[in-house]
Amino acid sequence: MELALVKKWLKVDFDDDDDLITLEQRAAERYVINAVGKYDDNDPLMRLLVLFLVGESYKNRSYSISVNDKNAYTVRSMISQLQQDEYGGDGE
Repeated sequence: MELALVKKWLKVDFDDDDDLITLEQRAAERYVINAVGKYDDNDPLMRLLVLFLVGESYKNRSYSISVNDKNAYTVRSMISQLQQDEYGGDGE
């Protein structure tokens, strides 16, 4: 995924944090790989999940999401959908 898109998602218009944002993006992609088994940059749900994770990481400097936080449900739901797709849920 292009750094420009990630920065647009974060609403960052400066270059000072590019290294940090790139690291967070790579970590988010790895998170998806660990949760789903792969990362496909052409899958819009995977891309959105990575953007979401980078946003949380950049804002909070952590992937820790409170159990009561609606974001925790969103992350779990997206991962579950991707796992279902990966293991025969979408007919591909």
